[in-house]
This record gives sequence, structure tokens and C-alpha cells, in this order.
Amino acid sequence: MDRISLHGYQLLNIEHFSIGRVDRKGNISQNILAICDFDMKFTDILSGWEGSTSDSQILDDAIHREGEAKLPVPRGKFYLVDAGFANQKRFLRPYRNVRYHLKEWRNSNVSPVDKKELFNLCYSRLRNIIERAFGLLKSRFKILKTQPEYPFKTQAKIVQACVMIHNHILTQNSVQEEEEWLEQENAITSEDTNEEAEDSDEGSDVDDEDNFDGSIPRGDG
Repeated sequence: MDRISLHGYQLLNIEHFSIGRVDRKGNISQNILAICDFDMKFTDILSGWEGSTSDSQILDDAIHREGEAKLPVPRGKFYLVDAGFANQKRFLRPYRNVRYHLKEWRNSNVSPVDKKELFNLCYSRLRNIIERAFGLLKSRFKILKTQPEYPFKTQAKIVQACVMIHNHILTQNSVQEEEEWLEQENAITSEDTNEEAEDSDEGSDVDDEDNFDGSIPRGDG
């Protein structure tokens, strides 16, 4: 079933990056509409939407644009979208109020009990690809996790540039190589952070000792 799906589905997702303007929760972000294939390369991306813009509004605009800017929907194929979208022709989302996330299945030995659970399980396995793609993208390009002091239009272009480099890297290295490399890099970064924290604590202890002059405080009497 997964094999058939690999030829019949493409993946679409709205992703939130912590750069841009203030969204509905007060966080600084912009919304990114992105599509990736099963090699974890991005095939289409629309950046520069304000963080407060809803997923459905972005998608509606994308599919009703004119000319080359219009989101292509290949005949006979479907996009998998998350629960933030409405079901519509050629766009499929998971069943609501039904087990969906892979971790929910991993933490239990129960098999799908009906067609809705089976659909959500297969769907989640396929959607996991785009989640890994975004994980690679944001792990490699740390700027996507920060709030750079650039004009908003420049921030949108930064996302596009990172996606282009991401795709190029995957023409040279396999996904497995990239994930292993990034795992090693994250481990090194974590070790460096812990060492810096320990050095900071030791420095604080020394300062406290230096400030102690050994005198005994006198009482008021």
C-alpha cells in the first residue's frame, strides 16, 4: 500500500519559522507553504506569509493564483495536508478524533481497528517524510530558528535560499548521510553547551569565594 501511495501522492505542509512578523500567539514568525517529494527535496515553496495567516487562507491563495505562481496539482495525484486544512478535491487530510501520530502507534501493540485508523496510520507514515525534511532544513540552517534583523522581504528570501541549498546538498549526499551528520553535529553542540554551563557555574563559585573576606559579622549589640 505504501508503494502505491509513493506513486500517487505528494506531500504538502504549512510550516512556521521563527522569523518575520508577530503571529496570533505573539510569536515572531512567518508561514511557509512547502511541498516535498519522497526524496525529501522541496518541489515548491511559498514564503513570506505573516504568521497570523491561517493555513487554509494560504492554500486557497496558492491554488487560485494566475500563471506560473499558481500551485500545480498534477492530474491523478493528491497532496497530503495536515488537520489544519479542509478536505477538498486532490487534498487529503487525516480523520479527526482518530489516532494519527506515529508515536501513538509505537507506544501500543494495537493494530488499526477500522478503515479510519488504517488510513491515518498509512497517512502518518507518509507525512513523516516532510516532517523529517523540515527537521533537516532547520537543523542545518540555524538562522531559521532565530529572529534575524532583516527586512521582512529579505527574511522570506532567506527561507527560499536555504531550501535551494538543501535540495542541492541532497543531490550530493543521501538523506541517511545527512541525518547521521546532523545527529553528530547536534551531539557536539550539546556537549559544548553543557561544558560552557559547567564553566559558568565554576566561575560563579570562584567569584563567591573571592567576595568572602573571612570577617565575622558583628551583632547590633
